[in-house]
Amino acid sequence: MKHVILLSGNRPHAGKDTFVDEFLRVMSLSDSSHLKLSIPLKQISESAFAPLVEYLNENTNAPKTISENWYEDKNEITRLILQAMGGTILEELNEDYLINKTIKTIKKSNDGSVFIISDWRKSIEYHILDGLDNVDVTTIRIYRPLIGEDTQHSNASIETELDRFEDMHFTIENDSTLNEYTHKVINTCEYIRQLIDEYEVPVIDYLPEEIEEP
Repeated sequence: MKHVILLSGNRPHAGKDTFVDEFLRVMSLSDSSHLKLSIPLKQISESAFAPLVEYLNENTNAPKTISENWYEDKNEITRLILQAMGGTILEELNEDYLINKTIKTIKKSNDGSVFIISDWRKSIEYHILDGLDNVDVTTIRIYRPLIGEDTQHSNASIETELDRFEDMHFTIENDSTLNEYTHKVINTCEYIRQLIDEYEVPVIDYLPEEIEEP
């Protein structure tokens, strides 16, 4: 059995990076991998919008954009372009485009491999993965209070679809200190590790306070 963890957040900087780091540490498996569905989209956008970015960099006071801004360090310009491109490709042209790219990687992996996908945004991505043979899927949503400009970024349709998703296995509230949030993440990761051993993922609406070692 292969295992896929689908991770989403309700806003930028919801806490997904912290979750991924702790998940990979807790799992401590050689076959654990972090994947991002959006890498092909980011590569296409960086190339297609290079002339526009060059013009903005040289002729306006807009934030200067470099290659890193298309990936981990998005700025206002790249975030808006990626949301628009994602909406066009996923909602109007081919909504399973990105997930199909990732499925090829999963199918080539060894039995027992564990993947965490940290930019899950569409319910169809879950249903496609859940329909694969020999693949077990766990879904996680991180909620963090919206502040300032994060509100407008989070209102894009591609960012809000999963607010209505009914098959979420885990919901984590990131509404306190980093230490408290990290404690929630570790507990959840420990629980998922046990579930992976059992090959079953029940839908639950609570976070275990303490996890006993299996």
